[in-house]
Amino acid sequence: MTPLAWRWLRRLAALVIGGVVIATSLLPLSALPASDKLLHLLAYGLWAVPVSVSRRHIGRIGVYLVIILAAGGLVEIVQPYVGREASLADFFANMAGIVLGGTGGLGLRHWRLRRDTLSRKQRGLKGEVGTRPTG
Repeated sequence: MTPLAWRWLRRLAALVIGGVVIATSLLPLSALPASDKLLHLLAYGLWAVPVSVSRRHIGRIGVYLVIILAAGGLVEIVQPYVGREASLADFFANMAGIVLGGTGGLGLRHWRLRRDTLSRKQRGLKGEVGTRPTG
């Protein structure tokens, strides 16, 4: 797969995961097999990973993670209107998941960029990863 295809695959993964997280957050509450807070932590952490890995500019990653957090806050505001209970603890679990998933995604991003840079050096190519060779 080309780097462009991987980039679009990561973006698609972020959109699909985000859609599933929001949709399931707005479904009527049923008996959950695990702790509600643990599910919030895992869901929002999983959503943050592809966002943190797929962005080229590190500054934009923070913006997208704040957007995910805002979406989680809006979901908590809307939940009372769909038969669920809004909870500040759920919001904090979302935030913790975003921090953990974002940190893990940044670690994967750093590892991938370092691996690509070392691979380019071994092949004798110059320049930064993702740039076109000059001249």
